[in-house]
Amino acid sequence: MINLGKIHTSNSLEKGVMMKRSTILLLSALVAVLFVAPQLRAAVSIDVTTAGDWIGTYGNDGYILPYYLGSGYMSSPPSTLDLTSLPNFVTGYGYADSERSGYKWGSGTNSASAWFARSAADPRPGVTTRETCIAYRADSMTVGLSLAPDAPSFQMAVYAYHITTEVLDQTIAAQWQGETTPFDSAALNAYQTGQWAVFDIDPNGKTQLDIILTRAASSASADAMIQGIMFDAVPEPGITALLCCGLLTLSAIARRKQG
Repeated sequence: MINLGKIHTSNSLEKGVMMKRSTILLLSALVAVLFVAPQLRAAVSIDVTTAGDWIGTYGNDGYILPYYLGSGYMSSPPSTLDLTSLPNFVTGYGYADSERSGYKWGSGTNSASAWFARSAADPRPGVTTRETCIAYRADSMTVGLSLAPDAPSFQMAVYAYHITTEVLDQTIAAQWQGETTPFDSAALNAYQTGQWAVFDIDPNGKTQLDIILTRAASSASADAMIQGIMFDAVPEPGITALLCCGLLTLSAIARRKQG
């Protein structure tokens, strides 16, 4: 005779096991969404599309525009000619190379790679007048940032551009002072059209950060150049990235269960 009570108990146990497995899978997916997905973002990337239209994309927390308040050419320009709006976690900055130079083209530059202005001193966002200015030095140049001891993780975008038809290449590296090698770097190829090196910075108590620009041997110019440094919060991962990460985790766990 078939024991219906035993079968019912067996089915209940199987359902209970399935529910536990489903709960584990859902919890694992949640862990992946909260802790794994944010790590999917690359620590450094190159942006070749934003160019000079940075308003709303970069610099929402602060910025440094070298020699923006200057005029024409100047050797070893003071940092007072930079246009700055520092975030509260950046307590100061300076140039390690006194022999650098600054150059600013006349107002009305038509290139989309030039700046749209945004500051209390020059409040003209949305207008068609653009400004082009650079700081440069032969072969290499270093900009040092001083950070607050409790500085949070942040995004730092460094812009390079030059009005020329020549092909310009350089490397932009981020390195903590006192260390011998950069923790991240980006190679900008043909940056004369305007390119951003975008870094995710995690100070973790460190307070002195160097931005090192080095011209590549392949560059038509003998100089390393910088046009701006922008500060923003580290972007949160998009919903698509979160869902994909969760699904991948579910799939991996399911495969392990089957094995």
